[in-house]
Amino acid sequence: MKKLIILFLGFFSFFSFADDIKCPNPDYLINETSRFDAKAGTHLFFIGEFLFWRTQDDGLAYVQTKAGNFDGQLYESEMTGPLKAVDPSWDPGFRIGLGYNINRDKMDVRAYWTRFKTDDKDVYFEQNGFALWGVIIPVIDVAHVLNSSAKVKIDLNVLDLEFGRYSYLGKNFSFRSYFGARGSWLDQRLDIEYNYTDRDENYNIFSNILAKSDVKGGGLRAGFDLRFNLVKGFSVFSIGSGSLLYGRFDSRFQNAESAISLSPIIFQDFNFKKDRFNLGFSQLQYAIGLKWDSNLANDRVHLGFEFGWEQNVWAGVNQMNHFLYRLEEGIMYQENGNLTFEGLTFKTRLDF
Repeated sequence: MKKLIILFLGFFSFFSFADDIKCPNPDYLINETSRFDAKAGTHLFFIGEFLFWRTQDDGLAYVQTKAGNFDGQLYESEMTGPLKAVDPSWDPGFRIGLGYNINRDKMDVRAYWTRFKTDDKDVYFEQNGFALWGVIIPVIDVAHVLNSSAKVKIDLNVLDLEFGRYSYLGKNFSFRSYFGARGSWLDQRLDIEYNYTDRDENYNIFSNILAKSDVKGGGLRAGFDLRFNLVKGFSVFSIGSGSLLYGRFDSRFQNAESAISLSPIIFQDFNFKKDRFNLGFSQLQYAIGLKWDSNLANDRVHLGFEFGWEQNVWAGVNQMNHFLYRLEEGIMYQENGNLTFEGLTFKTRLDF
């Protein structure tokens, strides 16, 4: 992480002192700015955004439905039902930011903090004479799963710093390009409980599985905002950005199981595995919506509102380890799935 900070400082220092790449005739070549500004104010602005999102995460199925009958035998050809995963819920989040309109070159600088957290649960039982099969079940021989439950927790924190400029590309069309840095803290956790029997149905076995994929990283980010003016302060907008990030992954796997018959506990087993590594990953953000802006109090205050739909795709951040059968057999695979945040956004901007 220290190396990343040094890299960022060197990157921005290079551009701040690179006088030889300045525009030779800025008054002639630079487009007129189209940014919003409280002309009689301090050039500061505050941004507050309410997020109402849900998540879509790859590789979180936990049980196979319709996995054969209760005859003690399970065959792949009999597994005709769909995979069951935890259904994502809609949850609130927020994004807050502070910005400053720079007089030189009519640029602006902004800093954002995005926060979102979700916690979803699901339970599934055997139905209509069909057995279940555990998708992630590193255990002894299994006849069928009686019931299963799963819990998914996702916790996201993102810090953004960006420098940009709004310019007119037409009478009613404006474009803002920007670049900057991004830091992210993303935690993903999958908890599964299985209740099943062995093939001879002598034992009632309980298995608790924990799989995690946490990543802390940072990198560079660039993007654009488009705005087309309509009437009476209304406009439609779209945004898009991409980030190239590098971070430290912590993928942990834990399994605890116990078997019970008519007598007390027959056996207990506990397994734990750590997997930490560095890896590059990427992120895409895009949104579209409707906005309204107006200057008030003799241009001392600017007020804006936005309503839109936003999606954020984090590529390759699900690096959970899954073990098949017993851990000591070493049969495992690692996810390389994407995580998507999507939903509605309600934004307010105040310049003063």
